[in-house]
Order: sequence, then C-alpha cells, then structure tokens
Amino acid sequence: MSHLMDELKKAERTRSAGVRAPAEIRPQVAPGRPSPVPAMTPRVAPRPGRSPGVMAAILLLGGALVYAAYAWLHESADHPPVAASAAAAAAPVSMQQAQAALQQGDIRRAYMEYQRVLAVEPGNRAALHGLAEIALSQGQEAVAGNYYQRALQADPRDLRAEVGLIGLQARQAPQAAEARLRDLLAQQPEEALLHYALGNLQASRSDWPEAQAAFLQAYRIEPDNPDYLFNLAVSFDSLQQPQQALRFYRLALAAAEQRPAGFDRRQAQMRLAALRAPQESQ
Repeated sequence: MSHLMDELKKAERTRSAGVRAPAEIRPQVAPGRPSPVPAMTPRVAPRPGRSPGVMAAILLLGGALVYAAYAWLHESADHPPVAASAAAAAAPVSMQQAQAALQQGDIRRAYMEYQRVLAVEPGNRAALHGLAEIALSQGQEAVAGNYYQRALQADPRDLRAEVGLIGLQARQAPQAAEARLRDLLAQQPEEALLHYALGNLQASRSDWPEAQAAFLQAYRIEPDNPDYLFNLAVSFDSLQQPQQALRFYRLALAAAEQRPAGFDRRQAQMRLAALRAPQESQ
C-alpha cells in the first residue's frame, strides 16, 4: 500500500507539472460498482451493471439508446451526390458532428456523418475508428475488424486500430492478446493506451491489483484523460479503498468537462454519492 501511495504522489507531481512521465511500476467488481471503460474506444462505455468483457467485446454506448445498427452499417449511401470541392470542405464539419453525436449517444447520426467523411477521404482513420466503435457497440465484431483493418492499411503504425484488433482477438484467445500487448509495451513503454488496454484485459478477469497497476501507469503518462481517471477510480473502488476511489471519481468527472469521455457520468456520480454518504452521516 505504501508503494502504491508513493506512485500516486509521483503521478500527482506529473499531473501538476503538466508533462508526461515514464511509467515504472509493477505492482472483486462488487455489486453496484461501475465497470471500467474498454480500452480501445474511450468514447464508448458499457452499461451500468454489466460485467466488463474482454477488451472491446462488450462495448455499449452509455444511455438507453439501442438501435438496429446492422442495417445502418450496411445501407448504401443514399444522400444526393455533392460536388467534390463542397464535399471536401464539409468533411471537417462532418467529423465534428460525428464526434459530437457519438458522445451524445446518437449512433445513427454519427454513422452517417462518418460515412460522409469517408466518401471524401476513404483513408480517414478517425472516421474508421469511429465506425469501428459503432459496430462494436452493436456487437458487429466482423464489421469493426474490417474498419480497423482499413485504418491499418491507411497507416500501419495506427496503434489505436491495432489495439482494437487485439481486443477482438482477446475474446477467443486472451492469453495471445495479452502477450501481444506486452510485446508492444516492451517496444513503447510510455504509450498510455497500451497500459490502459492491458488494465482492461486484467479487469475483465477481475485481477484488480494488476489492473490498478496498469491504469496507474496510463494515468501517470496522461494524467488528464478522464477514462484513465475513471478506470483508476473503479480499481480503487473494487479493492475497497474508498478514499482514493472518491478522489479519482471526482477527478474523472472534472476531466470529462474538458474533453470527451467514454464513461457514463451518471454512473460515476451515483457511485460518488454512495461513497460519500457514509462520511456525511458521521
């Protein structure tokens, strides 16, 4: 415990300084506690009450919106053709609208806006990532894999797409997926996304001490990422460390006001209130 506190103090110094620091530590979900956000889709969160799946296998958009996305993912572009110059000018706007719609849980609109971007820029990796997330949120793993493959074809160094494919692999071969993540971490030890992905893989099997260590690594490298903060809060919560859980739920909610977040804010607020109640009654 003292070792963990030392690492947290180091992370706080990094957070206060606003710089990245190298990660160098090696350190069950109880009913009602939130599930961590899957690694490869930081804007998509599982529904409250569901057990965390293996990496991205059980991704669901927060909120009650459920759509028959299979048809949308396969529908042909039925919008009137747009002049090339006008379409190119509209692509950045479509990207912004897609990101906003996905954050709000409007899957259909996000899908259509991402497709508009791809009509102009077939190799736009951000749009391909977004479409993969939508497919995953609806259980369309083969469709998601296709989008991730297209992103890798556009840029073989696309780490987010590679982590997405590892997440798909993890359902059938979790040990091979973990081995691949560790290989990537050996090559890129300061890549926060890889630590985050490893933490989610460990959390999926309720290995909370190891998951916490991985989330702490991700937090030390990118201390203002709301999903890293949230998953770290969940790990403290799951290990029955309420003071630290309270602190990181608060930090996660504050960070989510500054940048897009995948976790369900209502879930975090409810858990925050539940943890705070015993203190306020004393």
